[in-house]
Amino acid sequence: MVLEVDEFGPDYEVNRYVIVAAKRMSGRRIAVDALFQQGDAEPQPQLIIMRIENRTRRTMFTGGADEPPRVKDGIAVAIGKPTPLLTKCE
Repeated sequence: MVLEVDEFGPDYEVNRYVIVAAKRMSGRRIAVDALFQQGDAEPQPQLIIMRIENRTRRTMFTGGADEPPRVKDGIAVAIGKPTPLLTKCE
């Protein structure tokens, strides 16, 4: 199991992801099963699909079984903007 914690500053809830499983979909894409928890809310199962290339990572899809996707085709649905391209630290 892997834990990822995203903290975006005092104006945002902390996002926690417990990575339960991951599998390669293609040479550049992986699918991750995770438990997502925002702030003190109950954890929710999520499927996350990421594109990995050139030491970068970008979320292309995030969604749960009982809700509309948060990210679709690399666009954060709530704000209509592309997800950030994250670079691996050295």
